[in-house]
Order: sequence, then structure tokens, then C-alpha cells
Amino acid sequence: MKKLLFLSGLLFLIKTSVLSQGVAINADNSDADASAILDVKSTTKGALFPRMTEVQRNAIASPAVGLTIYQIDGILGLYSYNGTNWVKTGVFSINGNNAYFQGGNIGIGTSSPTSNLHVAGTSFFDGVINTNQQWISGDGDNEGIFINNTGNVGIGTSSQLVRLSVNGRAYIKGNADAGSGDTFDPPFDLTIDDSDTGFEVPGDGQLGIYTSNQLQMFFTPGLTGIGTSNPQDRFAIGTNSEFRVSDNGNISRINNVPYTWPTSNSTGVLSNNGSGSLSWSTAITSASNGLTQSGSSVSWGGTLTSSRTINMGSNNINFVSTTGVFNIYLDNINSDFYVYDRNDVPSLMVDGVNGRVGIGTFNPAAQLHVAGNVQFDGNINTNNQWISGDGQNEGLYVADNGHVSIGSSNNSSTLNIQQATTGIGQEYALDIVKSGLSTDRVLWVRTFGDGGTYNLELFEGNAYKPGGGSWGVLSDRRLKKNILPLENALAKLSSLKPVNYEYIDPQKNHQLEGIQSGFIAQEVENVFPEWVEVNGDGYKTVTFRGFESLTVKSFQELQAIIASQNERIKSLEAGNQLLQEKALNNKIQIDNLKAQLEILIEKVSSGSTLLSPN
Repeated sequence: MKKLLFLSGLLFLIKTSVLSQGVAINADNSDADASAILDVKSTTKGALFPRMTEVQRNAIASPAVGLTIYQIDGILGLYSYNGTNWVKTGVFSINGNNAYFQGGNIGIGTSSPTSNLHVAGTSFFDGVINTNQQWISGDGDNEGIFINNTGNVGIGTSSQLVRLSVNGRAYIKGNADAGSGDTFDPPFDLTIDDSDTGFEVPGDGQLGIYTSNQLQMFFTPGLTGIGTSNPQDRFAIGTNSEFRVSDNGNISRINNVPYTWPTSNSTGVLSNNGSGSLSWSTAITSASNGLTQSGSSVSWGGTLTSSRTINMGSNNINFVSTTGVFNIYLDNINSDFYVYDRNDVPSLMVDGVNGRVGIGTFNPAAQLHVAGNVQFDGNINTNNQWISGDGQNEGLYVADNGHVSIGSSNNSSTLNIQQATTGIGQEYALDIVKSGLSTDRVLWVRTFGDGGTYNLELFEGNAYKPGGGSWGVLSDRRLKKNILPLENALAKLSSLKPVNYEYIDPQKNHQLEGIQSGFIAQEVENVFPEWVEVNGDGYKTVTFRGFESLTVKSFQELQAIIASQNERIKSLEAGNQLLQEKALNNKIQIDNLKAQLEILIEKVSSGSTLLSPN
């Protein structure tokens, strides 16, 4: 029944025009617009497209181009099929009173937007722009202008912002105005590169320049200060304006001492009375005779052609010119002459009493006393004199033939070292250590002992000492531990293989040429590994340590073998004597038997009757 009523109503509302081929759905029985295939008209109702989910939409088989549905999940709205994809109809979505867009970029004045909002042309905002603490840049990167939530602005930086912070170089063309009234409140600060260098404008017409958080220069109307924010004159230096220059260009204070200038200009030299009162005095401005004197000061100029004296009370300075020589001396021979550098540090002092010169010291202890390092950019001529630590005839002596002696002026050798000629053996002519410690010696030579004229001589690869013999070694029982008898010395020495050989390159290895006799280190190492070491070039060396004790022990072992063999020989000889004696007795018995046998044979042969003994 409902279907029938619906059909009847539909037939009532629909009026079909054969000419226009359009369908009109309305309540006023009007024809369809000529340009429309379907013309729906109503002021109280709308049209409903098929409603479905995104999954249901995507399940439609072979949708026709232009097919339209209403999606009820995800991003709500009308979707049309463009032959490839379902595209949402319309630009914005509605959420309550808000409209939003999630389909891509929006272009205003451009059909090819490259950002979420791309405006090609001038923009006008009649309200506040909220950047949400994001960058305003020329290419979308994190650079350009940054405004934080307190209104502070950063250019090239987003951290530690003040009202305006610039990270990098800044160029300002035009006037910087504080606003109405030209009053900076709060003060204006401009920091350059780091937080402790920049400008400060604390008040109207004032400017401070800071480096390392220290005030360097300060300008206030009519006044300029260096190191002070309260200059007391046209130009002032120091916290309390210790140095000042007044409006007329005169120095009004030095080291916080006021100075009074002459009322009129003149020529000459300004003299100070010691209390800051300045006056003009006559000056010698010419450079005649090589010197110019202004008050108590003397300066050079021109050529000194004759002697000149500068009067300084009772102690005059005399400048004397002689042929090829220029001398300066004082009238008072007991006076001293001092030279200071610009920092009032002693540079040169001439001791007029003792005839000494000090450089870097005013208390010279010798004819020339230099306190500090000395540099010579040429040869030093000692004139056959000593170089010592206390000025005595000891230490280092360089002769005019270039030979060097230590402890002696004997110049017969290229290097001669001489120490004490008497003593108890505790002074050394040469002590070379590796690490600066006496326990790490490389070479140690004593200068006296019980030998002849020398203790040690090195000559062409050989070492000599008076009397010859082995090198000395500490052997006191009190210095030793783990003392054990030496065993099998003869067997070990017998295992060594003496050989004759020649060095492949004797000069390279600092060895003798020709046939040598000795051992092979690798073979020695198998028997006495403690004798073999490796030198700095990686080659093995042999040092015979304890060879004397091995030789003695081998001799003792050999003597024991000989003694044992002698005992055996004696035993064998005694046994042989007994055998000889037995053999002699046996021989006597045999001889007796032979004699008896011969008698018997003789009797048998003669036919004699052998008589029984009984």
C-alpha cells in the first residue's frame, strides 16, 4: 500500500517533457530547466545521495565516471569517481562552526601551491598573526624571523631572546627611534656576537659600548668617558675620571691630580712645579753640536762635532767627541749612571765607583753583570779566558785553537777533561746519565785511583786500563742474596761453538775488518740466554757475564774428573801388581814342574826303574 502511495505521489510530482528530455521534481508543477537532465526544486527539503562507509564505497564494482556517494566515516562528505580514484567533492570540511581542509595545498592567486597555504601576491591581515612559535623564513627552513610567546623577536636565533636578538651581522639604514618622546624605557640593548659584547642606551642621548661585560666607552651629551659611565669632563678616562681633557682641549687632570695651564700661549717647554701648575720655560730647539737640551732633558739631533757639557747641579754630564770615539761621563767619578725602560724597569746601570756595568740589574757583581737571558747572534771570543760559575779559573776553557778543556787550560786535545788529582775516589771527570738520575748512568769515569797516568783509555776500538785485567764489579757478600753453587759449568762451556768469521759490512756496524774469532749470538743464546741482548738496530749482541766464574768452576770440575781418574789408575796399577806377582809365582812353579818333568823324562829314557816312594 505504501509503495503504491509513493508511486502515485512520484507520478504527481514528476512531469516529463518530451521536448527537453529533462526530469523536473517539484511541488509547483514547473518544467525542468532546458539545460538540466534532472531539475529538483524545493525550499523545505533536500536530496540524499547513497550513504555508505569508505570500505563500502571502495567495494563498488566498476564505478562509472562521475558516480557520487556520501561517505559517513573518515573524512565525511560527497565523493565522486574520476575514473581512477574517489575524489572528495568540495574544498573544505565542516566541524561545527569550523571549516578545515585536508586534501593538499591551498593556493591563492596561484594554481600550483607548493605549501599548505600559498599566496601569490600581496596579503592583508586585519588582525593579529599567531605564528605559534614557528619560523618566518624565505624558503620554509628553520631560519629567518622567530617570535616567541612573550613577543620577543629573534633574527637567525630562537634562543635567549630579548626584545630583538640578532645572530649574525646586522645592517641598519636609517634612524633607530625609541618611540614617542625619544625616551628609552626600558633601556635599549644591542648585543653583538655574544652575550657580553654590545651597545647599551640607558637614557636619552646616552650610549655605552661594552666588551666582555666591561664598559669601554660611554657617551652622554657633551661628555665622553673611557672606562666610566660618569665622565666628569669633555673627555675622561678611568672609573673616577682620573685623566680629563676640558672643553678647551687642555689636559685638566692626570692620575687624578688637577693641572693648571698658563693663561696665554707661548713657545718653549711646559714645566710642572710638582703640584700641577704648568708654566712656559725657554727651550733650546736647535740641534747644534748634536744635542738638544730642554730643561733637564737631552735629545739627539744632528752631528756631535765637539764636546758638550750639560749642567745638572754638581754632577754634570759630559758628552765628549774624539776621533772615532764618543764618550759619556760624569764629573763626579763616584756617581752612577742609570737607564730605565718605559715601564721604569732597570735596563742599564754604570757603577761609577766599582767600574761595573749592569744590564737588567742595578747591583752588578762583576765588570759586566747581565740579569736574564743573553743572546749572541755571532761568535763569542773568550780571549783565552775561563767560563765558570763563580768567576774563578775553573769550569770551561776554550783555547784560541778551538780546543775545549773542562777543569784545565790544557789545549793539547780537542776535548780535555781534568778533575782533582788527589782524593778518595769520589770525584769524577765524566758522568753521563740517561734520565738525569745518578742511578741511570751510561758512562762513569773517575779521575784518580791506584793506576798509572790514566785510569781508562779508549783508542781505535780498544779499551785500556793500567795493569790490564777484568773490569771491576761489586762483589761484597753484604750486597748479595740467593747465593747458590754454580753447577755444570764445564758442560755448558763445552756446548759453545767457537768459530772464525768476517763482518759483511764492518764499517756500517763499527767493527774491525778481516778474520775474527768468536761466537754466533743465536748459538750462544741456546746455552746462555742471559748473555744475549738486542741492540737499537735489532741485531743480537753477546756480553760474557760471569765468564771468569764459569772458567774457574769448569777448571774445578775438570780437576775433580782428573783426580777421580788418577784414583782409578792407581787402583788399576795396584791390581796389576798383584797379577804380576801371581804370574811370577806361577812362572816359578811352572819352571819347577818343567825341571821335574825333564828329570822324569830322562830317567824314563835311561830305563831306570821308577821306585815307589814307599
